[in-house]
Amino acid sequence: EEHYREALKVVREENQKLFDSHMKLLSEEALKNAVGYLDQSCRREIEENAWLKEEVKIYRKEESDLKASVQLLEEENTSLVAELIDIKLQHLRV
Repeated sequence: EEHYREALKVVREENQKLFDSHMKLLSEEALKNAVGYLDQSCRREIEENAWLKEEVKIYRKEESDLKASVQLLEEENTSLVAELIDIKLQHLRV
């Protein structure tokens, strides 16, 4: 009985995966068909929108990289200033 439950569970999961992939394909096909009925200016607007989304992704990645670089530089700068202060204090003691 346990074996059949497990087998049924596996079959249900596989069916769900197949259903999900089939629905995704149908959704993509429906979108392509719908775009085919649009006029040229609407198609261009959709293409530009997709292009802008990609540009935003690139910008956000560059922004996060720059923020990380700035943080590292600030930490380095802070440690250098601390070293400089320590050296000046040592010279004042002498």
